[in-house]
Amino acid sequence: MKRIYKITNNVTGASRFVKADNRAQALRHVAESTYRIGVASANEIADAAMAGCLTVETAGTTPEGDAE
Repeated sequence: MKRIYKITNNVTGASRFVKADNRAQALRHVAESTYRIGVASANEIADAAMAGCLTVETAGTTPEGDAE
């Protein structure tokens, strides 16, 4: 059964309503219209590290729990 989920941007406060089978599907729908995803190349990782802006987040944890 599809439900209507309200997804709110934590930065802007803007909300979107999405009809989906589950929360993950609704969030994916919104994320795909905002972000692109792919595996990071070694060069991309090295460039970010050399620029001093490499932070790796672990999915399923809060940002505070990601100190690596």
